[in-house]
Amino acid sequence: TQAYKSKLESAARSGIENAKRSIAAIDGRMDLLSGRIAEAQNDLDGNRKAAETVRRNMLDRRDLSAERDRLQKSRSDLAAARMTPSEMSMEFPELPADISIERTSALKKRLSEYDDSRKSLAYEERRLGQIRDGMASAGENLRLREDHIRGRRQDVAGIDERIKAFAGISDALSKVRSDVYELGERISANREQIGAWDAEIRGRRETLRECERRIKGAKESKAKAKKLEAYGRWLDDYFVPATMQIERQVMLSIQQQFDAVYRRWYSILIDDPSKYTRIDENFTPVVEQDGYDQDVDHLSGGEKTGIALAYRLALNSMMRREMGDAKSGLLILDEPTDGFSKSQLSKIKDILDEMDSEQTILVSHERELETFADHIFLVSKEGGESVVSGIGSA
Repeated sequence: TQAYKSKLESAARSGIENAKRSIAAIDGRMDLLSGRIAEAQNDLDGNRKAAETVRRNMLDRRDLSAERDRLQKSRSDLAAARMTPSEMSMEFPELPADISIERTSALKKRLSEYDDSRKSLAYEERRLGQIRDGMASAGENLRLREDHIRGRRQDVAGIDERIKAFAGISDALSKVRSDVYELGERISANREQIGAWDAEIRGRRETLRECERRIKGAKESKAKAKKLEAYGRWLDDYFVPATMQIERQVMLSIQQQFDAVYRRWYSILIDDPSKYTRIDENFTPVVEQDGYDQDVDHLSGGEKTGIALAYRLALNSMMRREMGDAKSGLLILDEPTDGFSKSQLSKIKDILDEMDSEQTILVSHERELETFADHIFLVSKEGGESVVSGIGSA
């Protein structure tokens, strides 16, 4: 998408630049033609001024011809004034012989005027020569101007033709401008589309990053799962079997210790050589008689109570041994002698002494046990309530 966007923008920029260059070239050619037309117009104005100058020179030339005639007449008068009276009579027989002094003075005056006119004629002849030179130069310039004008007219005709040709270029220019505008509209539309694509790309990238984070998390979870699986296999293959083995060994040791303590208490409470009791691997009392297992339910009440008391005493002994410094000095026995014979009741004293508890609470209906207690409390029912009364010390 980024490559397509760059390609599209590059093509649009190239098209706009080409159109701008075409427009600039056409504008330059139009400016050139306008300059050449203005130059031809200036040349035409100059030629018109030169023609006007030649016309004025022609008028001056006619004035010079009249002046030349006047000077020629003055020259004739001057020649006459310089003649002697005899010469004048010969030259001008029509004059009277007794011409007066006044006439002579007038002639002298005219002679002076002639000299002035001659000087003026010399000046005018020089001026006429300059004018002739100027007219020759002006004529040459006029000819050159006319040639130049004809060339300019041809150029103007060519320019007119080119202007007519430029009419088509103007249409092409209008089309180019229209294309440029259309291209600009397309570029704007493409930019909007590209903006939408960019937004979509950003969304896709964010989704991709989220997926990458999830994949990373999944990989980490997978690695953890593999590690946990390895731990699980290690636990299942090594730790659990080792723990179970250790547990079996410990439980076996505890069971053996518990069994020994239990049998010792049982031997104190039950004096029957035909019966043998032990604690199995499930810490369940097992009674054997004459080599055969005997169901506990088939034992007498005293035997059941003896087994239960021996079990509880063994459990208490084991707990006190394991607790060490945190052991409790309190022993509570609830009806421990139910179903005991008098001989068995007499052994309770020995058991309590051997337990060596700091404080023992014994709950029983047996009056024989009062002799073992330091303090005796009687609990009776009065009106549906238990009432405790002290009897005193044994």
